[in-house]
This record gives sequence, structure tokens and C-alpha cells, in this order.
Amino acid sequence: PPFTLHNTQIPYSRTIKYLGMIIDHQVKWISHIKALKNKSIQLTRLTRAAGACPNLGLKTYKQLVRPTVKYGLPLLENVCQTSKALYTSAHTVPLKRLLGIPIGSP
Repeated sequence: PPFTLHNTQIPYSRTIKYLGMIIDHQVKWISHIKALKNKSIQLTRLTRAAGACPNLGLKTYKQLVRPTVKYGLPLLENVCQTSKALYTSAHTVPLKRLLGIPIGSP
């Protein structure tokens, strides 16, 4: 049934963004983690497209990517192993790209 507030119908949504965190209907956080990974990759691509050297890339990672990915980290403490692996790759893939390290390397 639709939800109504002050005679205004509010549509149902499977996800909602609240304080920068994407919350899905099952509170699994997978939508948020995927969005974090995409955003970190986009920030990395912008830095590389500008032709930044690895030193500047590392500074960009520390100032833009890492705070973005770490925001709300305490809420993501009890996620499943798949989500943890995806979250870890949201950190490591951009850093490896900025430093010129092959993504498949450990």
C-alpha cells in the first residue's frame, strides 16, 4: 500500500540515500559498496586523465578516494564476505591504478 504524508503520496523505493549512505530494503549495504567502488574508480580516472605522476596520484588517493571510501565504515563492519571483498577492492584497485601496479597483483 502506498504511504501518504499530508495528502502527498510517497512512492516506494528499494534504496534510499541518507547522509551519503545508500541503504537498500534489506540493509545489506551492497548497493552502497558498489557505488563507493564506482566513485573511487571515477576519481582515479580523473586523476590519471590529467596526466598526474604517481606521487601526485598518491596524494589524490589520500585526500579524495580514501576519505570517500572510509566514510560510514563502522556501519559496514558486519557485512558478508562478498561485500568485504568488494569493499577491499574499492580501496586497492584505485591505488594500484594510480601507482601503475597491475590490478591482478596481490
